[in-house]
Amino acid sequence: MAVDVIITDNFDEVKDQFTNAVTQALAEVGIEAQTRAAENAPKRTGTLAGSYSSRVVEDEKCVYVGALSDAFPKKPYAAYVELGTSRTRAQPHLKPAIMDNIDVYRNIIDSHMKG
Repeated sequence: MAVDVIITDNFDEVKDQFTNAVTQALAEVGIEAQTRAAENAPKRTGTLAGSYSSRVVEDEKCVYVGALSDAFPKKPYAAYVELGTSRTRAQPHLKPAIMDNIDVYRNIIDSHMKG
């Protein structure tokens, strides 16, 4: 009795699915982090909170979260607020938005990778 075995190479499809899952996970993590940073930001006018955004860079497999440079083109206002200056106290909001929610981001990534 002969048995026919057919081997199918699905590498490209699996790679594409994995790449898409990573990109979607990073995008969701970025939105969550930007939302939390905006919620944590001190609000005098709301400009700083409204300036946060996220950007996925697929080639680097990473997401950047921070204040849009267009909102404060002449100086890094968000950094001054986050880190403080010689005249103002630091008001950390971005770093805590990231570091205090690592488990949230891990769960987002896990849900995309298991899907």
